[in-house]
Amino acid sequence: MVHQNVRIHPTAIVEDDVSIGAGRKGATIGANCTIGNNLNIGQFAMVGMGAVVTKSVEDFQMVIGFPAKAVAVVCRCGHPLHYFNETPMAEGQKLDCELCGWKFEATGLTVKDLGSRTEAKAA
Repeated sequence: MVHQNVRIHPTAIVEDDVSIGAGRKGATIGANCTIGNNLNIGQFAMVGMGAVVTKSVEDFQMVIGFPAKAVAVVCRCGHPLHYFNETPMAEGQKLDCELCGWKFEATGLTVKDLGSRTEAKAA
C-alpha cells in the first residue's frame, strides 16, 4: 500500500505486501530498487537507486546497497542530517537541518521529529 506524498521511480520493483509510508508521508523510492514482501518503508525514508531492501526501513533513514543498509538519517526536506560512517549518534543528540532548519533528536539509528524549525543558515 502506498500512501500520500510518496515518490516511487517507475522502474522500482515493489512487492504487493509492502507498506510505504504507512499512515505517514514523504518516502522516496529510487530507480531500479527492489523491496521485498511484508516490509515497511518509514516516513520520509529514502531508498537509494538499485537498493535491494530485505528489512523494514525506519522513519528518516537513507538506505543503499545490496542488501540495503542504513547509511544516514535525513531531514523531511531530504538533506542528510548525519552519516553513520562519521561519528556515532549519541542517544538524545539534537540535530538541526542546515538546509531548512527542521529540528530532530537522535533515537537509536533514526531520529525523532521535534516538529519545529530553527532559522535556517544562509547559503
